[in-house]
Order: sequence, then structure tokens, then C-alpha cells
Amino acid sequence: DAAGLTIRNDYLARLLSTRWAPEYTPYDALYKMASDLVYKSNAFAIIFYTDDYTRVKSIAPITTRSHRIWEDENGNILFNFVWDYDGKPYTVPYQSVIHLKARLNRKRFLGTAPDAQLENTLELLDLTGEGLRNTVKNSANLKGYLKYNNFIDEDELKEKVAEFQRAYMDTSNEGGVAGLDNSVEFHEITQRAPNIPTIQSQYLRENVYRYYNVNDKILTSSFNEAEWNAFYEAVIEPIAIQLSLEFTFKLLSERERGFGNKIVFTANRLQYATLQTRTTIGSALFDRGIITI
Repeated sequence: DAAGLTIRNDYLARLLSTRWAPEYTPYDALYKMASDLVYKSNAFAIIFYTDDYTRVKSIAPITTRSHRIWEDENGNILFNFVWDYDGKPYTVPYQSVIHLKARLNRKRFLGTAPDAQLENTLELLDLTGEGLRNTVKNSANLKGYLKYNNFIDEDELKEKVAEFQRAYMDTSNEGGVAGLDNSVEFHEITQRAPNIPTIQSQYLRENVYRYYNVNDKILTSSFNEAEWNAFYEAVIEPIAIQLSLEFTFKLLSERERGFGNKIVFTANRLQYATLQTRTTIGSALFDRGIITI
């Protein structure tokens, strides 16, 4: 209101800022929901109330083995799920479910999982990795063969080869020289390892990065201020907005919302600016009289 932001429900504010459930801090709960949102395009948290339904007791993020949202004949929207924790089915009103969605397009209630769009790219990356594994294996394969001019039985042949390996193909043979008589010939096999398609692999990885709006610098924490702010606005902030809208509608009554009450998820701890930028902003605002010392 005109006086600024006022917390009207201290209990709910403390629950959301200190511990959503006995096993979840806000950090744990948000991490779990964001993880499910990225991997599955849907994240769920169940709202538990006291016995008289007068206040929220806890909010527990859940991972489901299967889930379904539908509208019954009376117009009530229900959420049925099999909880991954105990493998049991449950049905609750959808109004008691915090539901975050990504890629909401084809389905009415649920986001679309990313599997289909990423399948081809990930298969190509797997094939590239398999090629690298084969290259490493080939490097330890046959380097040459020994041709014996006199007949030797199989067991004796294996022993002769083992003796040759111990004598000349060990790392202790620093000179790299072997001595052979006229009864045996050594023929070297030249193997050329295939080149790893690094450019193609990088292109495939960047396909995945673009799909999730990330890049190497974000993943390795080597970003600068502009790169972080772009990632924050494209990825983090939309999740915070979705959380605010869901919690406001699911936790506050229609009357409370009518008075302008809302639940806001701030991301002050994630917003990033260098000391130089902050100094510049402070100087500009001070010079114009917008802020005082």
C-alpha cells in the first residue's frame, strides 16, 4: 500500500522463509522443485493444513512416479499421484498443490517433458562418446604380430609370444630395440586412431545448452555481470514469478487476495552486481539528489 510492503501474516511468512516442512529448508524445497521443473517440466508441492484447516502446517515438495490431473463431474480439479517415497497412491484437491510448469503447450494441466525434443541430440552425443571409448580401447589393441618360420605347437607359441612381450614391449625397454633370430619375424601393425569430431560435439552440446538457456560460463561459474543478469532474467526470474503467483492463489483466500495481499518470492540473494557497478549507481543517484549519505 502507500506505506510500503507490510507482512500481515507473520506465521506464514516465517514458515516460508525458515522451514517449509520438517525435512525441508526453503533452500532444499526450492532446489528440489527447480530440479524437477528442469528435468520433468512439472514440479509439485503438497500443502498440509492443521486439523481445523485454519492455517498451513507445512508445504512438502514431492517426487511422483506417476500423476494425473483431471476435472470431475462437479467441476472440482483433483490431483492423483503415486508418491515415489512410499509407492502409494494419493488424491488431493488441486487447490492444495503448488504446481510449477514448463513448456506448457499441448496439455491442459501439465508441462511437456523435454525428452522428445532432446532425444536426437542426446543420441548423437552418446554415439560421439562411444567413438571416444572405442578409440581408447583401440590404443591398447594389437601392435604387431610374430611370424615363426618353424612349426610350434599352440602352447609353446603362446609362451614364445609372452616372452617377447616381457622382454621387449615392457616400459622398462627404454631403448626400444629388440633382437630376433632367423626363426621369427616381427611385423608391425600401424593403427590410425579416428579423429574425435570435437566441433560437431560442441555443436550438439550447445543445442542442449540453448534448450535450457544456459552456457559454458554459467555452468562453470566463470560468467561476468552481464552474462549472469541475462541468465537471471531468462531462467531464474520466471520461476520466481511463477512461485509468487501459485503461492498467492493457493495459500491465500479469495477475500485476502481481494484486499491486495500477495506472496512475493524475492531473489535479492541471487541478484548480482559488481562493486564497480554499485559504486557507479550510488554516485549517480547521490549526484542527482535521489539518495543522501
